[in-house]
Amino acid sequence: MKERLDIKQQTQAAQNIISKVAKFYGLTTDEILGRCRERRLIKARFISIYFIKQKTEFTLVTIGKIFIS
Repeated sequence: MKERLDIKQQTQAAQNIISKVAKFYGLTTDEILGRCRERRLIKARFISIYFIKQKTEFTLVTIGKIFIS
């Protein structure tokens, strides 16, 4: 069962996930959040989205807004 986190905690969790995935792949968070469509970035971006969806209650629309902003 997922832990219930408030919005602030979920946002922080999403940022932590993006940071950890970026570090694992040797990228910056800006590269993952950017618009570039290189294969190495797309894979890291997809994995970030997957883990954010699993660990938070954010909808895919909300997660998409994180990556667009």
